[in-house]
Amino acid sequence: SVVLVHNGIIENYQELKEKLVKSGYMFYSQTDTEVAVKLIDYYYKKTGTPLEAISRAMLRIRGSYAFGVIFKDYPGKLFAARKDSPLIIGKSENGSLIASDVPAILDQTRRVYYIGNLEIAELSRDEIHFYNIDREEIEKDVVEIQWDAEAAEKAGFEHFMMKEIHEQPRVVRDTLVGRMTPAGELDIDELGLSLEELNDIDRVYVIACGTSYHAGLIAKNLIEGWARIPTEVEAASEFRYRNPIITPTTLVVAVSQSGETADTLAAIRDARIKGAKVFGITNVVGSPVA
Repeated sequence: SVVLVHNGIIENYQELKEKLVKSGYMFYSQTDTEVAVKLIDYYYKKTGTPLEAISRAMLRIRGSYAFGVIFKDYPGKLFAARKDSPLIIGKSENGSLIASDVPAILDQTRRVYYIGNLEIAELSRDEIHFYNIDREEIEKDVVEIQWDAEAAEKAGFEHFMMKEIHEQPRVVRDTLVGRMTPAGELDIDELGLSLEELNDIDRVYVIACGTSYHAGLIAKNLIEGWARIPTEVEAASEFRYRNPIITPTTLVVAVSQSGETADTLAAIRDARIKGAKVFGITNVVGSPVA
């Protein structure tokens, strides 16, 4: 009676599974996704409404998720919800769509809504409604995507890595467009940090995973060479577990190409709780890192 697609990791799935088994549910897999869909079904049977069932399940689930949910009793309706995993909603002349990233739906529409953490969407062919976790309806502005679908393709190169190596000069130029004053100075208003705050920075951590980590090693050389500020590069998966030295004059630079790297997101939250100044570098507008 309930079908679910899930991207993410449910951390307390074992605890929830034990509760559901006691309530008479049988399980056919070891996946946390099966736990999620049966938890929603459990609350649906209690409440009778998809919106309340999803919101109550969200309150019980710890971890990250992007859900797409359909109910047998509600044909023509698709429900979506997210926490810490990417999810976008598209609206075309032919209907409504959900996806984890904009390039997946650019051949269908350029009109996109970004759904926030702990928010729920109810989609039909003609309408989209958004709710917070308390089931109160909220307004969202549609975003018109301007960039080209080709930007997400390999542009004739055999591998994405080769494409990105050859793109580097243009990417640096594009990054500076609109951010250089006529006097040749860098406009840093977007960072949300004043020049005075930046001048107070006495330690920089670059946190990232995979190839973003290796880009951070280059950044370390440049930051220390130009700004003369001690800089450390750390795997995001290790950063949060080693109790790093963080003060209000520490700057954490989080790098994630997709904007959804789970370890990097967790490290960002940890750094902010500890009082660091944080900004993200990512390719995806509207992603969790952004």
